[in-house]
Amino acid sequence: FVAYCLIPLVVDKFGYTKEEAKSILSCFVAIDQVVNIAFGSVWGWISEGFWGRKAVFSTGLAVMAACIGTFPFASAGVHPMAVGWRSFGLMRFLFGFGASACNVMFLAVASDYANEAAGSGIVAGGAGFAAGLGAVFSVVCMQRIRSYRVMCFSMAVAVGISSAICLLC
Repeated sequence: FVAYCLIPLVVDKFGYTKEEAKSILSCFVAIDQVVNIAFGSVWGWISEGFWGRKAVFSTGLAVMAACIGTFPFASAGVHPMAVGWRSFGLMRFLFGFGASACNVMFLAVASDYANEAAGSGIVAGGAGFAAGLGAVFSVVCMQRIRSYRVMCFSMAVAVGISSAICLLC
């Protein structure tokens, strides 16, 4: 959903067409997944050995919020692999780093409920419901915001609040 909302940023700030923006953002989503593969086990190890699940989940959300909030300040070059794109690519890398913490911790929390008869269904249903709400909110609300800065800052605040709730609950 975040990549979809970044299309106006890449179009308005960097001057690409919507089709080019979708292609560029697809590359960055791939970066997120590579980071997820690379750091998923690290986050699991940290949660079991040092911080605990709430702290890792909250940290992941906080990193994602910081990255989303700084997306409007990224610079771009002529081509996604050009030097200017490194700041935007780095932000997407760090976003993926935070997202990998959230993915791993969600799986850990869901497995905690797997031993309870009704628990795993509630967690899976809640996750599906939340993902659906996020997609609808992204398409219906966020795309109506004309300023990519306001859009990014709004998303950053929402994710930051989620981070705080995760840490406190």
